[in-house]
Amino acid sequence: MKEKVMLRLRFDKADLTADQYINFCEKILKSLMNFDSYFSDFGSWNLRTNSAVHFRNDYEDFYDKVFQQIQDEEIAYINPNPEDKELHHNSISPFGFRTSYTPNSSVDSNANISIDVSPTSSSRYSFFIFEFPSEQIEKFINIQFAVALLKKLQIILQPIDGTILTKPFFHKVNKKDLDPPIGWITYIKDSLKIKEVSVNVVKEFTSNGVILILKENCPDSNDIEYVNKAIEIRDFLELK
Repeated sequence: MKEKVMLRLRFDKADLTADQYINFCEKILKSLMNFDSYFSDFGSWNLRTNSAVHFRNDYEDFYDKVFQQIQDEEIAYINPNPEDKELHHNSISPFGFRTSYTPNSSVDSNANISIDVSPTSSSRYSFFIFEFPSEQIEKFINIQFAVALLKKLQIILQPIDGTILTKPFFHKVNKKDLDPPIGWITYIKDSLKIKEVSVNVVKEFTSNGVILILKENCPDSNDIEYVNKAIEIRDFLELK
């Protein structure tokens, strides 16, 4: 697989405080650590200092280091005291919070996880995006592993929709940001939209939605048959 593969989940906007956001990130990362040994540890990158960030194995320093990362002197944060614009643990950002993490940080890898929570005033949703590691891509695009990972994250994030696909495939198939993205493996919370899809795909109904699987192996953007199949599903859902 030469094209970069990603898992992309869209979930509800929320006015999280800095404290709530950091704890939310920690919950996600610890859940991934319990899912598979690949997520043995995580690192990050501080954009303000342009330097790598490493966390202790017991995560005792996670909160303080992420709090430092999300500080932005150009943002006027929302606090109980309207005159106070500084970032505190109970502050809300008018732009939301976003951080990125590198799993298995001791290995030279191009994998990346971003956790982007938008405020309710924003026009865009919140996103969790995981760019799969090229050095272990066969493991991550194994269909059983990929579906299990999607289900694990579904429990934590309660997403509206999500997909696993290559980046070029995403851009060929999906046109609008607010539409459910259709990919190799697609999750949609609103299962009523999917029941009438007549395209020949595997449908797995869960307690929280439905998972669609286009084919056994992850297609790339040159797999015209499956690009067209994904577009057919996309067009059907636009009419619902």
